[in-house]
Amino acid sequence: MAVFVESEIWPNFLTELKKRNVCSLIVNGRMTIKSFKRWSMLSRSSKNLFSNITACCTQNSDSAFFYEKLGIKNTINTGNLKFAYKPDEIISDELKKLRSLTKKRKIFLAASTHPGEEEIIKNITLNLKKTVKDLLTIIVPRHVTRKSFFSSSKGLGLSIRSKKEKINDRTYLYLADTIGELNIFYSLANIVFIGGSLVPHGGQNPIEAAYLGKKIYHGKNIQNFIDVYDVLNQLKFTQQVENERQLEHYVKEALANPKSINKEININRLKKEGDDTVSKVLEVIYQYL
Repeated sequence: MAVFVESEIWPNFLTELKKRNVCSLIVNGRMTIKSFKRWSMLSRSSKNLFSNITACCTQNSDSAFFYEKLGIKNTINTGNLKFAYKPDEIISDELKKLRSLTKKRKIFLAASTHPGEEEIIKNITLNLKKTVKDLLTIIVPRHVTRKSFFSSSKGLGLSIRSKKEKINDRTYLYLADTIGELNIFYSLANIVFIGGSLVPHGGQNPIEAAYLGKKIYHGKNIQNFIDVYDVLNQLKFTQQVENERQLEHYVKEALANPKSINKEININRLKKEGDDTVSKVLEVIYQYL
């Protein structure tokens, strides 16, 4: 048996597997409308190729429809295996250090931000610091090697983690431009915004924040993770905002009572979603062993 994950399609390999009577399965299959249209332009070739695949377990119903139309007879929407995610172990010493520096602060985290979003978060922080006592905004950019993040950081007491600058009472904005520490900042945060969504990027994966029990705020540009956000929205883990003004409103409202922000978050419901998906995928695989 050969198992392909998500959108990996290797034509020559699939043809050879078929010749040797080896089962080929796609798990966590995902196909966008753009990819479907491209494959559909090669109708005969696509049918010949995709008919070689024994079965396909997809992330969502759209992908199941597309794969079936392209020629895979046994196509099942099993759900997204990314919900079976287990959070990485948190570096406890670093978390303790940061907790001691921020224990009196109300923390707004903007995670995986893209160009243009840091400026939005900076402007929101400038406005909120006038009325929200003990505010601390932490920005974790998606790409930490960028040379510039803000036009200006005047009045915010900016501290930069890569320069080993400490958080103090005058720090309202902390740029965590390091790699592999996002789960630490998720753990610290009272409220989380996930980037790539207020600019036309397509969003970033919100599952790690959800597994750490955080309410997630995001913009409307989430097309790369639309099925993930649909599930999280049904579980009341997320809130969409349309623009900078709305995000500022929700952050201010949430930080007025930070202990209640994540009260409705039920991680067990999320774990069940992941466990159910794994069971469905294994059920399909076992048929061909």
